[in-house]
Amino acid sequence: MGNLRIDAPNTSLSSDALDNLQWDKVHIRLSASAVAFQSLYADSINIRTTNSSIAGAFDAGNISLATTNGAITAKLVVREPKDGRQSQVMIETSNAHVNLHVDATPTTSGLWMESKTKNGRIAMGTLLGPATTGSYIGAVNENGTIDFSLDASQTGQPLDVYNKTMNGNVVSSVMVPHQQPFKGHIQNMNGSVAVNLVSNRGCSVKRGIFIRFPC
Repeated sequence: MGNLRIDAPNTSLSSDALDNLQWDKVHIRLSASAVAFQSLYADSINIRTTNSSIAGAFDAGNISLATTNGAITAKLVVREPKDGRQSQVMIETSNAHVNLHVDATPTTSGLWMESKTKNGRIAMGTLLGPATTGSYIGAVNENGTIDFSLDASQTGQPLDVYNKTMNGNVVSSVMVPHQQPFKGHIQNMNGSVAVNLVSNRGCSVKRGIFIRFPC
């Protein structure tokens, strides 16, 4: 199908399953309005609102969800973009939590993804599939906890992981194949850090900041 564009201030937006509709681009701009989709399929999804939540299941090559003072709770399926570039996911809110379940196995171009909030919690679980390029997965918080889980055991490509917060704890678990190029940076202030880095050889290292695979 073609493009879907909605600009509707002070109007909430929701839908039942739209499994039979697949758009090229979805562009939604709201204000002080909640967004809830049971399912939404497109090559590119870009949703913006303020002072309200975003929730739903989103299936696309590129996904951007942003709000303020509202939670973002989403199940994402990330596919190969039609333009052939690397898949990108950007999630951002403030004064609320982010809760994500991400299946990126349908894309072979790798994934660039970052989630941001402040004064809330980030909980995200991500599964990567075999890819032709490396991936970056980040979580950035302020005054809140990060609960981060990533299965990169199938990628076969370089992986860059970034977790940053302050006044909150970080619990990070990453599965990455032995000898696969890996770079991790975990930054925290006034909080604890617990890291579990596991390879397909069963090697595990807990509590630390990693710049290379240690086994």
